[in-house]
Amino acid sequence: MENPIVDIAIKHASEVIDESLMSQDETSFMLKLEAYIAHLLQNDFNALVNLLYKIDVSESASKTCFGQDNKLIAQCLAQLIWQRQLQKAQTRHQFKQDQ
Repeated sequence: MENPIVDIAIKHASEVIDESLMSQDETSFMLKLEAYIAHLLQNDFNALVNLLYKIDVSESASKTCFGQDNKLIAQCLAQLIWQRQLQKAQTRHQFKQDQ
């Protein structure tokens, strides 16, 4: 694995989103996440919206993604989800060190 923050983010995202996303590195995780988001876009839009809410992705940022070309929506949303997970992981890591 790459570094503690990325490890924490991948582990937590896999637990929150779907266990099948668990990966050894960020690149693999992102590919799986994009495919998962694309699947939700086509098959279960309500589940996607609930996921974005659950992960606490900015509504204004996600609206920007939905305004893009269909092929780029999943990639954009995956990037937003990943950024949010990294923020959470950084906070957890920092809080752990402060104790």
